[in-house]
Amino acid sequence: MFALAFVAALCAAAGGIVEASGAGPTGRLVYMSFDSTTTLKQITLSGANHPVTALTKFADETNYPTWSESSARDLNTTYFYNFYESDGNGTLVGVNVMTKKVLFRHPTPYFWRVAYDPTSPEAVFGLWIGDNNVYLTRVNKTNGEMVTIGAYPDGFTSPSNSAVYDSSMHTFYAFLSDGSSTKVFGMDATTGDVVTTATVSDDYYVCESVRDDATGVFYAVVMDSDSNVWLGNLNPHTGAIKAVGTGKLAASACDADSALSSAQGLYFAYVKDNSGNSVMTVWSLATGALVQKFDVENAVFGMQLFE
Repeated sequence: MFALAFVAALCAAAGGIVEASGAGPTGRLVYMSFDSTTTLKQITLSGANHPVTALTKFADETNYPTWSESSARDLNTTYFYNFYESDGNGTLVGVNVMTKKVLFRHPTPYFWRVAYDPTSPEAVFGLWIGDNNVYLTRVNKTNGEMVTIGAYPDGFTSPSNSAVYDSSMHTFYAFLSDGSSTKVFGMDATTGDVVTTATVSDDYYVCESVRDDATGVFYAVVMDSDSNVWLGNLNPHTGAIKAVGTGKLAASACDADSALSSAQGLYFAYVKDNSGNSVMTVWSLATGALVQKFDVENAVFGMQLFE
């Protein structure tokens, strides 16, 4: 174990990749795939092998989402996704990833980002844009009843792909742009108040951010001005981003989807490398090293990790 960590640290310093042999990440990366038929799929992580299997098909859902990340998961086996419909609205679905059964379908606005709060087990939260405002809405997953918690007419109505939910503080941190700058807004999911606002450096593009609920640390996959993708620590109260290590990957795009395993100390991010290939990258939370990457299909949306 020590030897693997030592090699990972060396490769991080060199910006290289440690390819796991035998050992490696475990669990299932569940995501929505849009091809001839919209399908909920999973990548089974097992050493160097990553087989893909279909879970549930949605024959009536054929529209790509406006933004790539609009999913969440509960603490058990339910995967939540918000489809973008042709009329500009959304449909929130819940799927049991073990039984493959669709648990509910509720009409909603199109949520640019959704979150689940384990302290409010009936609630799914959604951020959406309409009438030049950003709205925070709570949906009862049992009956579909919706309550708008807050509206934010600050001119920052262009999402910068990322938003992260802190269930311990009941706060949604959303990255929004007004066309000239990007800020992170902390929105209280109970009162609807904006509790913090911070400006994010123009030197970075925050592809995605995830909170490690076990430690309270916020992580972000970032693309810098040199088109390198790397793992950083994010302070949502100040907007500051600090690289975890020196590991990096030359990339042409970072497509927002990511997931985190606190138990394994790993961060998973879907990106496109500098040749335009779609790859899943696996980063060490401790060292920032890129410990593994592997090819995936071209359309991975709404990724969640089930362990």
